[in-house]
Amino acid sequence: MLPPVLVYDLIFSRHAAGYGVDVGHGAWAQITENLFDFNRHAIAASGDTGGYDARRNLVLKGGGYHYGGFHTHQFDIHGMGDNGFGGQAAVQTWYSQNAFQYRKGNAIKIRGRPHLAAYIFNNIFPHAGLEDDWGDDAIHLATNQNVYIGPGNVIDSDTYGKYGVCNFDGDGVDDLFLATGVSWWFSSGGEFPWSFLSAQTNGLKQVRFGYFDNDQRCDVLAEQNGRWEISSGGRGRWYSIGAYGAPLTEVAFGQFDPNIRDHRPGVTRRTTHALQRAANGQWYVTPLTGPNWQPVQSSSKPMNQLRFGDFTGDGVTDVLAVENGRWAISESAIGSWRPLNSRLSDNVGTLFIADLDNNNVDDIIRLESRVNASSVRLEWWVSDDGTSDWRPLKSYDFVIPVGQSNIPLFALTGRFGAAPGAGVLTADFSRIGQFYSWAENAVGASPNWKSLFAY
Repeated sequence: MLPPVLVYDLIFSRHAAGYGVDVGHGAWAQITENLFDFNRHAIAASGDTGGYDARRNLVLKGGGYHYGGFHTHQFDIHGMGDNGFGGQAAVQTWYSQNAFQYRKGNAIKIRGRPHLAAYIFNNIFPHAGLEDDWGDDAIHLATNQNVYIGPGNVIDSDTYGKYGVCNFDGDGVDDLFLATGVSWWFSSGGEFPWSFLSAQTNGLKQVRFGYFDNDQRCDVLAEQNGRWEISSGGRGRWYSIGAYGAPLTEVAFGQFDPNIRDHRPGVTRRTTHALQRAANGQWYVTPLTGPNWQPVQSSSKPMNQLRFGDFTGDGVTDVLAVENGRWAISESAIGSWRPLNSRLSDNVGTLFIADLDNNNVDDIIRLESRVNASSVRLEWWVSDDGTSDWRPLKSYDFVIPVGQSNIPLFALTGRFGAAPGAGVLTADFSRIGQFYSWAENAVGASPNWKSLFAY
């Protein structure tokens, strides 16, 4: 047997025949940690091939179009029978830890009977069904013979548009983070194609981001067996920082020590503390050097009605909420509530927090949407430093393409672009990111730009 061809860490888009990887006569291939988009088939294989091992790949929503006028599947094995159907379908294949966002057709189609076996396990599918050969199913089989499905396959899980924002490559610009359920990926600056980070199963809601080890790269924190553990840069192995006894759903991270103040604008500050809201409304703060919870302020408001940012410019994290009908803050989570804005009272749980003008004070941002039959209008508004009235920041009008209304729009804020200062990101129906940051004017760049790939 010839050794397998290793195919990994590549991006496949618009191959002339529509294929990302094509495994031919007698060949074996290992296809690992690749990004596929706009392929007719991401992986194609003839029935007389040896086989392939497809593992930890990410398949986006694009492509799948067949010249016959319909959408087809993504991972393929032909049979050796008439017109590629029936007969032997390779010797042996493996499909594991792949994540699909593509839903216009099946994710995997095996058109014949594997000579030895085909194994399909621990994959993430957006489809409503797994394998029934009817309807919206992830897998289509010509026969069940020698095909082993499971365990660990997940259906009805579409991770498109569900992203975190943090700087994973240490360049001072925020990236997008994607957790598929079997793997982590990041997009540098939110502009460039997804790159593989790590083979982790933690979802976005199960992790928190911060700069815990002071190396300028974003780290990922999760709770494992009652202990808080950190993956440095999202790539490193998990290491424990202690048993803090607090569920992450009731915790926020920041710098809550008023004796340690950092007034430098635009720097990446280390994440040094955690704040917990107890069931009775009491807040507790601990340094991340070890569990040592100390009582600070308290509030009857649940965590989803609290937001966190630096609204005084001292480098210490404050707490934002609506008190007495208006925005108010508790400085450093210690001070009593004091008014921040005497005119605005929007629910803070729906707002974005970012320092757009790089003055060391966070601004408060909201997004409004207006939908009609054929288009969507999205409008960004900002309250400067959280103290001004709302003023318009940026608006977009997106025409809803025929047949693509199922692609959701999403919006994020972060420290995007070349200049210090945050910006806003809005994705359109073609999955292209639209960026806006007025801070770009300071370096002679356009405040408007787009992502270089489709998410």
